[in-house]
Amino acid sequence: MPTLRSTSVSDAVIKTQSGSTPSHHYKLIGLNIERQDVSGYHYGLVLLGETGSSQNTFEEEPHHFVIDRCLIRGLDGRNTRRGIALNAKNVEIINSYIDKFFEAGADTQAIGGWNGSGEWLIKNNLLEAAGENVMIGGADPSIPDLVPTGIVIEHNHFYKPLSWKGSEPGPVKNLFELKNAKNVLTQYNIFENHWAHAQSGYAIVFTVRNQGGSAEWSTVEDVTFRYNIVKNVDRGFNVANTDSNETSQVTKNIYIENSLVFTSEWPYMMARSGAGISDKIQFTHNTFIGIPSGGKHLWYEGSSQFLSDHKVSDNIFAVTSGSLSGIAKSDGPNGTGTLNIAASSSWEFNKNVLQQSSSGHPNTSFYVSNMSSIGFVNAAQGNFELGPSSPYKNAGTDGKDIGADIAGLNEKTACVVSGKQSDCAQAARVSFSNYDFDGDGRADIAVFRPSSSIWYLNKSSEGFGGMQWGVSTDQIAPADYDGDGKTDIAVFRPESNRWYILKSSTMTYDVVYFGMTGDIPVQADYDGDGKADVAVWRPSNGIWYRLNSSNGQFTGYHFGLGTDRPAVGDYDGDGISDYAVFRPSTGVWYLQKSTEGFYAVRFGLPTDTITPADFDGDGKTDIAVFRASTGIWYRLELGSATNFSAFRFGISEDIPSPADFDGDGKADIAVFRPSTGVWYLQKSTEGFNAMNFGMNGDVPISAAFAR
Repeated sequence: MPTLRSTSVSDAVIKTQSGSTPSHHYKLIGLNIERQDVSGYHYGLVLLGETGSSQNTFEEEPHHFVIDRCLIRGLDGRNTRRGIALNAKNVEIINSYIDKFFEAGADTQAIGGWNGSGEWLIKNNLLEAAGENVMIGGADPSIPDLVPTGIVIEHNHFYKPLSWKGSEPGPVKNLFELKNAKNVLTQYNIFENHWAHAQSGYAIVFTVRNQGGSAEWSTVEDVTFRYNIVKNVDRGFNVANTDSNETSQVTKNIYIENSLVFTSEWPYMMARSGAGISDKIQFTHNTFIGIPSGGKHLWYEGSSQFLSDHKVSDNIFAVTSGSLSGIAKSDGPNGTGTLNIAASSSWEFNKNVLQQSSSGHPNTSFYVSNMSSIGFVNAAQGNFELGPSSPYKNAGTDGKDIGADIAGLNEKTACVVSGKQSDCAQAARVSFSNYDFDGDGRADIAVFRPSSSIWYLNKSSEGFGGMQWGVSTDQIAPADYDGDGKTDIAVFRPESNRWYILKSSTMTYDVVYFGMTGDIPVQADYDGDGKADVAVWRPSNGIWYRLNSSNGQFTGYHFGLGTDRPAVGDYDGDGISDYAVFRPSTGVWYLQKSTEGFYAVRFGLPTDTITPADFDGDGKTDIAVFRASTGIWYRLELGSATNFSAFRFGISEDIPSPADFDGDGKADIAVFRPSTGVWYLQKSTEGFNAMNFGMNGDVPISAAFAR
């Protein structure tokens, strides 16, 4: 691994240029980036962007950087303030190890950003620092009205060494802090080890700050914190409505969901720091486990209303011994009275399970005297999933288990500590369905209407939605391009060689120049990184062209003839899409499997529509066709044994649209009937269903690879 080392403590190892010709489009891959082993304070190893007059407009901001598989490290016994100063736009920090950042008397971060406009991906990293492992905001931007926006933080291990406790090398403040940020998705992370030192011990802090008094636009809003583990910390969450010292915007739309949190003191604190009412600060389906040490309150600090539409529902609040101290504020009244002061009548406290007395508390939740009454599978061994006999199983407001989705949480965080996400790729593929726009593991019924360029989505968990995206001549190209487990709306426009991709994780879009007129979109994950790659098959020369999402490299591979039909799928179940074609003239399928090699089989007639999908749930795409003349589906399942099946479902006008609509890991037989706009589904677990959704001329989204 090449090593880049600073020449002095006053110099960054890597520094970009801002101004009229800012640095852009660089990839740093496989580098060991470190400081000199000399005395003195080092203020940052990698500086992406800067502050001051050279970067006080958006046009002067550096942009498009990738840091991948790098070691970025301070040194034991040497004060190093920051690993990466993230003051640029469109940055990916992935698969890297960023540690040993501390400084006596100063805040320190593995990653800190305040003058970059966002579109950041921080994924699959070890992040270690004394102050805040990651902080967004914390200094006033030089660019007026700048709020870092569109940020995804996932699969990271936030960590403070316990060897620091009691002999801290610098102020210890928190593990993750937002002071000026918008549209932030934080998911599938592990936050480990935090204690009271320079602050009171909250691990996760969402407190808007106009830090220097010159950024009144500062805000913290539209934040989703889900499927994370927070463990061995003194306190959990600290959320404040406004800045306590300067004028700021009001914190709002904070959603904390399906997380498992281990604290020695308070699970959370809501604080009134100034005038203003925070809307939608919501905790749903979390499990909080207290390890007895101090008071265990759900704390609300404020003498008048500072919350609205405040929801605390479907959570478990338990302690390993004793009981909780309940909902409280410093000067009372406690329980329901506290909620009435903090949120007036605009609050819900429904179907929570609390290990405490019910006295003075909302009667819309459940109260138990000990942990065993909750019915965990095995709390002593750390399994906090509800057992089959728990009275709170399937008892939530939504019919789900009260508390966090522990099985889903364990799956999504399984490879965080090792960093070997490839080991968990297969589990992720089974969990997430193609054409799943809301990430609940079920494909959604959806159509594209060329006449209006609107995508109509009937999301299985979120309901109806619509989005205008594309023009009438575009080819639909739905796939999960950002790896968040949700299908992204995307189109390929051959006449201009452009792909337009709306990323679900950030609701920002990418325009990718790739392909030409006549190409067929074959988007799929060809490099096994959990993200779909932009790809086309060119009938004029039989070449598959793809742009790898993992490293941006271009690849071409000759496989097929001009009259073939591309048959996208993972036929050997290794997590990598294979090159495959169906040759109508002979009825032969040709597969170049990434692990198992070449395979050919005769299956189908020239007039059949190919419908490759995983119908048996073994993780391998099956060869399949729909024969419109008879309405019969023929399938050749490529598992440990090759099994043939036939099933009549549909009529000649129907468009075959297979997908996993019931979330059991198996593709379902489904058709869309244009003349009536009705979908007919034969779900493998839930059985037959019919639904009117669409009209004649619509393109069913799940028919993207039916050719």
